[in-house]
Amino acid sequence: RRLLHDLIGKPTHPFIGIGVAAFSVAFLIAVRVFLEGQFDVVTPFSMFFIAIVLSSWLGGFWAGVVATTLSPIAYFSTASGDILALGGASLAVQFSIYVIDGVLISVVCASLRDQLHRRNALDASEKEARSQSSASEQKFRSLFENLPQIVFVTEADGRMSESNQHWESYTGIPTSAPLEERTKAIHPDDTEELFASVKRAVDAAVTHLQSLGAT
Repeated sequence: RRLLHDLIGKPTHPFIGIGVAAFSVAFLIAVRVFLEGQFDVVTPFSMFFIAIVLSSWLGGFWAGVVATTLSPIAYFSTASGDILALGGASLAVQFSIYVIDGVLISVVCASLRDQLHRRNALDASEKEARSQSSASEQKFRSLFENLPQIVFVTEADGRMSESNQHWESYTGIPTSAPLEERTKAIHPDDTEELFASVKRAVDAAVTHLQSLGAT
């Protein structure tokens, strides 16, 4: 399964595709010679489309073109004189159609292969981003809960969105309590300065985001 995934989902060096082209053409020639020698059957020229598909899928467009070029050369160089004589003009037409089809197949296979590579690369990038985000969230959560100080997070309007365990255990006021109730945990002399500090922090964050064009 791993090998199949690598062949389908990962880019392959063009030289590997060219090697596959040469090997697959040679293999199909061997199959052809065996069938014609043992069973006296004429194998169709279209069998070499297998080599074109494999080559263009593994090595891209030019590997498919190599297979398209090698196939007729190998076929005619090993064909008997009777086959060549009987082919005539019909054989030339079939050869021309074969070359055109071979180039088209190479274009389609290479295009599909490239699209699959891009999709796999995008999926891998998104998976890595999710993994990093999850690790960052876990690290933040660990620090948030285990710091010995009171830690809380507020929204821009002053609402407390969450706090660590020390807030409630120290103040006795739950995070979900209204803002007016939670301010009771703050000394009256510090309330004004605290909210002013929060406003300054929010304004600075907004200014920074605006400078980044994220608003």
